[in-house]
Amino acid sequence: MVNRKRKNESIEQDNNVQTLNMSIDIGEWESKLIGKKIIPSGGQVTNPDNEFSEDAIKSEVPAYRILKPNSMVTMDYNEDRINVYVDDVNNIVERGQFKNREI
Repeated sequence: MVNRKRKNESIEQDNNVQTLNMSIDIGEWESKLIGKKIIPSGGQVTNPDNEFSEDAIKSEVPAYRILKPNSMVTMDYNEDRINVYVDDVNNIVERGQFKNREI
C-alpha cells in the first residue's frame, strides 16, 4: 500500500512539472546558454557575458539535466525536460536538437 501511494505521488509530481515546463521557450534558452560556461550551483558568476549559473537555470526550469561527455543517462524521452550538454570544462556545446528540448 505504501509503495502505491508513493508511486501515485510521483506521477502527480511529474504531471505538475510537465505543466510548468510547457511555457518554456527553447529558443530563448538556446540563446542564453550556447557558448557559455555553466557555473555549478552555489558558485558565483564573475563574467555574465561568458558564464551562466546553474542556480539561474534551476530557478526557471523545473526539469533539466546537465550532461558531461560520456555521462550515463536514462534513455527515456521527456519533451518537457531540457538537456544541457557541456564539455569537460563546463562549456555548453551545441547539439542541434533544440526542438527536442536539448541544449
